[in-house]
Amino acid sequence: MKLKGGEESGTFESAAVVDAMAYLFEKAKVLNEPAVVNMSFGFHGGPIDGTSLLDQAVQSAVGPGRIIVASAGNQRAIPMPAEGTIPKDGSDTLTVDLSNCHAPGCTDVILSLWYAGEDAYTIKVTAPNGTPLSATDGARQSAVIDGSIVQIFNANSSPPNGDKNSLVTFSGRGSGEFVWSITLQRTGNRGSGKWDAWTVPPFGEVFFRDHVPRNPDSSVAGTVAEPGSSYGAITVGAYTTKFRWESSTGAQQSLAAFQDFGWLYFLSAGGPTRDGRIKPDLAAPGVLMSSASADCFVSNCIPENLSRDGRHLMIGGTSMSAPMVTGAAALILQADATNFPRPLLKNTAVQDFFTGTELPDNTWGHGKVSLLNAFNALQSDQPPTVSLSAGPADGTTVPFTASASDPDPDDSIAEYLWDFDNDGATDAITTTPTVSRKYTSGGAYTAKVIAVDQRGKNAEATTSVTVTASASDDGRGCFIATAAYGSYLDPHVQTLRNFRDEVLMRSAVGKQFIDFYYAWSPDAARFIARRPLLKAGTRLMLTPVVFTLEHPRLSGGVLLTGVIMFIPLAFKWRRSD
Repeated sequence: MKLKGGEESGTFESAAVVDAMAYLFEKAKVLNEPAVVNMSFGFHGGPIDGTSLLDQAVQSAVGPGRIIVASAGNQRAIPMPAEGTIPKDGSDTLTVDLSNCHAPGCTDVILSLWYAGEDAYTIKVTAPNGTPLSATDGARQSAVIDGSIVQIFNANSSPPNGDKNSLVTFSGRGSGEFVWSITLQRTGNRGSGKWDAWTVPPFGEVFFRDHVPRNPDSSVAGTVAEPGSSYGAITVGAYTTKFRWESSTGAQQSLAAFQDFGWLYFLSAGGPTRDGRIKPDLAAPGVLMSSASADCFVSNCIPENLSRDGRHLMIGGTSMSAPMVTGAAALILQADATNFPRPLLKNTAVQDFFTGTELPDNTWGHGKVSLLNAFNALQSDQPPTVSLSAGPADGTTVPFTASASDPDPDDSIAEYLWDFDNDGATDAITTTPTVSRKYTSGGAYTAKVIAVDQRGKNAEATTSVTVTASASDDGRGCFIATAAYGSYLDPHVQTLRNFRDEVLMRSAVGKQFIDFYYAWSPDAARFIARRPLLKAGTRLMLTPVVFTLEHPRLSGGVLLTGVIMFIPLAFKWRRSD
């Protein structure tokens, strides 16, 4: 099955990817067959930590006999990521070079910044001619400066990971040396102060001049793309197995010396992911590959890039190496339909002169894929055994422990796949046997774990849990704030929720207040939600409360003002009820 985007666009929506993936696995289920899905594409607009909706969809879909292989990306030589840590109330400035950015690509430049949801920043963009544009936390600003349309979206969205995502967009590159500066002034200090940023296409035309993370070999670190950052993907880098070919013109063609046989492709992207995991998992042949040219882009189909028969295109990159591992995984599933081959492929990967022996790392992963080694290891393997237990619940949070062992003396458990409500989706993947799950509501659940050994053999176990949830246990339970702001994911609601969990719930008096609040607030929230003017008024009354929590150095009088303003609202609701 081939998923195509817009006409010659080379792009497609994440929702289309998820639909195609679901179709393939559902089709395989109907046929009672295993399936491997290849994803030779990448995107850097998300958090690169496994929590984006696409990364989560990939994780949810995988399991024994259901495998997803993703390309790592081709940006290892491009300074497209940046990172830093800002102290409390401090600031930092990074510079972005647009000198190589030319129309039409330079009309859609995006810088994506990610940082802890408990932090807040004022973002100032300064054009090459010195003209500034600023936006405070939660604000949106746009202007034409230095001949370019610049927009700042300062954390006015609600990502699923609870972090904040700010965007700076450019349409035009400015003047002079075309170097822009972005200053982050930290105004909220409850987080770590750590920030990460990526330039979103066009790759190589827009890059950071500073704050660029580096690997020990000086290559750019943190370039792996989604969905290669998913916890569920087998992520693949590329190395060179061919650098000369006879083209359709009859002439010999070759790559530059740094693409010589055996070495890692100089653009093969790698980790770490934003949450610190090693990527890729391994590398495979990707430069150069001979691929059918019936549907190639016209600019690539020049005679020098075609093989001798004129029907195959010489092409390279991790989009070519990922299908090699996809094929390897498919052959493993042909021999063992319920295998989960990621640990098998990682543990049987080859280390040689080119990879070095200090693996895994964020360039080669565990080494070069070896299907021969994988099959040799698979022949003598026996499946593990596992049992699952649940500890006492803390509200709606339940701890789980898997007890697994492997009968093979040279084998052990490599991964645990968790399904907390036994709906067939993988909710989490860990390398440790313990995990906790916060359920969103009370009820009876069946949880399942699949223990996978180093050769992909696996076993599963289940256990039953009953969750009793009070209103104050509900992680979404800031009812009045949720009604006022429209979503429990709103950053202001998150601030109040954090104050509840981290301050009020840690004292007896605070817990008594929470119990009192939840005794009447659900009805009040429903009353507010039905009245737009009252929603706006409630937001106004909550503003000094939220502002004081996000800026604790300011006078407590601001918080007192909000409480006083809230009293008439409470009496109004009581009378209306």
